[in-house]
Amino acid sequence: MVCLKEEVAEDIASPSKGSQDSPAASGQDSGARDDKMEGITQQLQKTEINTGIWERALVISDSRLRWLGNMAHNPTNEDIAVADYTNASQVHVYDMNGKPKFTLDATQMLHKPSGVAYTTGKYCVTDCTAYVRYYNAYNGKYCGRWMSVYPGGVQKGNEGANLEGICVDRASNILVGDVGGYCISKHTSDGDHLVSFKVVLKPDYLAVTPEDNIIISDQRCVQIVNQHGQLICNVQYPNMSLPQGVCCCKELILVCDWNSPNIYRLTQYGKYVDYIPTDATQGDGCCCVTVNGDGTQIFVSRGHPDNNNSRVEVYKLKK
Repeated sequence: MVCLKEEVAEDIASPSKGSQDSPAASGQDSGARDDKMEGITQQLQKTEINTGIWERALVISDSRLRWLGNMAHNPTNEDIAVADYTNASQVHVYDMNGKPKFTLDATQMLHKPSGVAYTTGKYCVTDCTAYVRYYNAYNGKYCGRWMSVYPGGVQKGNEGANLEGICVDRASNILVGDVGGYCISKHTSDGDHLVSFKVVLKPDYLAVTPEDNIIISDQRCVQIVNQHGQLICNVQYPNMSLPQGVCCCKELILVCDWNSPNIYRLTQYGKYVDYIPTDATQGDGCCCVTVNGDGTQIFVSRGHPDNNNSRVEVYKLKK
């Protein structure tokens, strides 16, 4: 087993280790796939995803927030964790009403936290080093760290490593993007290495589709690849400029753009559907987007530290 882990005595329940990759389906007829997704899109448009049915319900405006990285939702108690890239290198956790609960343990110094993901009772954080650090999701205590692995089973330490993008797949495995090495490594929730592969884009932001394909955003382009890094499609939406964070909300992909106040929605094969208008103004930078467990809340981080307006907006689905 190729893995380097350091752990401290902190009890966190975790499931059995995830299974190894199974080969992605190949040879699927593109026409049939498009027809399938077109049907899904039409069905969703007739029900709950019509634009205008989302409303801003809450704004988390904490003076400590500066340059915001990714966010993670804890479905157990509805907390939201927000990575702050510049302000003392911290990850802040808020309750469902936007009140601060705690900051992840600062005794283990984070370099520049850019990504955070929730899985099996812990927050996993990338901080532009070679390590993923993990913390108890209910009190913020530091639990340990493990190192990402390059293709071929190579561990390069901090020399050239720059982990940023992070997400969790449907089997609770953790996908980590190294923007320095243009690769993604896949680990179990305990940090054991499963597989690594090269990608074309810098994996600044990562998410997975309902079919466990991987969405990659590198602030220039957005691509969808399979679990071996093979390209499925490029993603396009109107006035695409500086794509930032990505996530999935039920059957749809959500993409935010630094130069747009809107949240763009696409099928899981990259076809543009529509957008969610927000209360922000043009040029009010949109950094990241994530959703709660049942897809009825969308969390959007936006603002620029120079303007002292960094915040998290929460949009709820009208019933």
